[in-house]
Amino acid sequence: MHFRHHLDEIPFFGPIVIGTVLGELGQPAWFRSADDIVAWFGLDPAVFASAGKQAAGLPLTKRGSRYGRRILWLAAQNWCKYTVIGGRFFRHYRFGKGLSYDATVCAFAARLAKLSWAMLRDGTHYDAQRAFRAYLPMQMSA
Repeated sequence: MHFRHHLDEIPFFGPIVIGTVLGELGQPAWFRSADDIVAWFGLDPAVFASAGKQAAGLPLTKRGSRYGRRILWLAAQNWCKYTVIGGRFFRHYRFGKGLSYDATVCAFAARLAKLSWAMLRDGTHYDAQRAFRAYLPMQMSA
């Protein structure tokens, strides 16, 4: 089944990133939710609990494709370094929530995975207003 995509509208999504994402995801209909996509790429934290208490500082599950996970991580790293939205996201999670550098970039990579899947599923264009409303500068979000 052929479907149209607009992933090339996402900043830092070039032919290699798009090809990897499309190759790893296959058909968007194969996944029920955005959380399934994050788990597919292995960008979700592992769950360790004992005696009803959850462990802190959890590693990633690293399920799914290491190639897809790595390419999204690299795209997220570029977003965090070179875009206003990514910079604000990075500062919020890195300094506001105290996450490590890698955990912060991984959180943004998970956002990019969800965004990619939603765009593929719905056939929509990239819209920063919808995807990153909380991290847009005030003049752009008004």
